Amino acid sequence: MCRRCRAHSVDSGTGKRVCTRCKRELPFAEFRSRQRGAEARPRPACRGCEAARYRAYQARQRLEKPEEVRAKKNAWSKSNKWSVRRTCIRTLCRSFGWEAASIEEVVRLAQAIERCEICGRLPREAGVRNGFLSIDHNHATGEFRGFLCGPCNLGMGHFGDSAERLARAVEYLERSAGRHAGLDGG
Repeated sequence: MCRRCRAHSVDSGTGKRVCTRCKRELPFAEFRSRQRGAEARPRPACRGCEAARYRAYQARQRLEKPEEVRAKKNAWSKSNKWSVRRTCIRTLCRSFGWEAASIEEVVRLAQAIERCEICGRLPREAGVRNGFLSIDHNHATGEFRGFLCGPCNLGMGHFGDSAERLARAVEYLERSAGRHAGLDGG
């Protein structure tokens, strides 16, 4: 950028500058800063214009080099499993309508709890391919209950989250144990 353009784009007294792309006068907070020597100075393009430029670059890359982009994305996801998991948890919790503080507590718990809270198995032992536990919540109130492996989470769902139905199932299993010992189907 030439000196005349730089002088026009940086307003020395008001804390504002003109974006070199959209030509709007915006406060310094709307510009990312970059370190040049001893002082941090705002970049010439505003955050919105930089984001649009980067999105266009990404779209071009996906069209021109789809295999390379996919390979990079898969490699990043594989080496950053917890970053991906945190994003999934946050998205899911927001869909439940939970507050930000509650979401961060669930993320913290997800990293601390390794085993299903019903059967005690690790996710891989329970046949969960992604290696993560499911978030269990009360469907009536939306309240967080804990982390379950896939089979236990499905079981809870099939029993309609009803403690009464689960208790009757336990009674049935205890009552029927050994009742038909000679009928093994063989």
